[in-house]
Amino acid sequence: MSLLAVGGVAEDELPGRPINGRREPAISRHQGLPRYGGSTTGWLKSLAPCAMAASLTEVDIHDLKARGIRGIILDLDNTITPWRSLEVSDGVLAWLKGARAAGMRLCIISNSSKARRVAELSERLGIPAWARVGGKPFGPGFQQGLTMLGTPPEATAAIGDQLLSDVLGGNRHGLYTVFVAPMSASEFVATKLVRIAERMALRLLRRRGMLPASGRGPAARGKQPTAGEELGE
Repeated sequence: MSLLAVGGVAEDELPGRPINGRREPAISRHQGLPRYGGSTTGWLKSLAPCAMAASLTEVDIHDLKARGIRGIILDLDNTITPWRSLEVSDGVLAWLKGARAAGMRLCIISNSSKARRVAELSERLGIPAWARVGGKPFGPGFQQGLTMLGTPPEATAAIGDQLLSDVLGGNRHGLYTVFVAPMSASEFVATKLVRIAERMALRLLRRRGMLPASGRGPAARGKQPTAGEELGE
């Protein structure tokens, strides 16, 4: 049986409805996250990650655990594997194994339209996955992830390579967000266009001192990256 839940899900699997006899957890704001206002500063705060890393493998699992994180919502393309690829590096496999060994619950939430590929990776990695075009940041993706993990928002992290998808959506749901550089420059053409806005947002965030002080953030180690390095360039 596939571990993949592809959106269009059944009616009883929609956000806010019972799933397997259990209702989805209420959405709450992660402690320490700012309240979002209508000003430019408020909008930028909604894009500010809690931590940054050069890659998924640079994220410190033990630091996350020390922060009370028990579940992690992972992006797929350019976070776990290059875009449209079925290859998962030994480093990523080791990181996933280490996360499980630390007691972390894992799930994959993707905007991919390639359901068969997502299902294959889900089965191979042994990680439940949910995929729907437009599922992040404003769709039901993160709510589905919280349900799959069974962890409350304040004990859940979201890790991904897109500021306007993974970080924005995670912040909206009160998660501990970790922004990682994309694994590859190859990606969907629409994503390339979104990256332009992402670069502008990163420059503004850095200019206003709204990015994690350590550069790659408290959930990772290393020097502070430049704006280009933040996007894996």
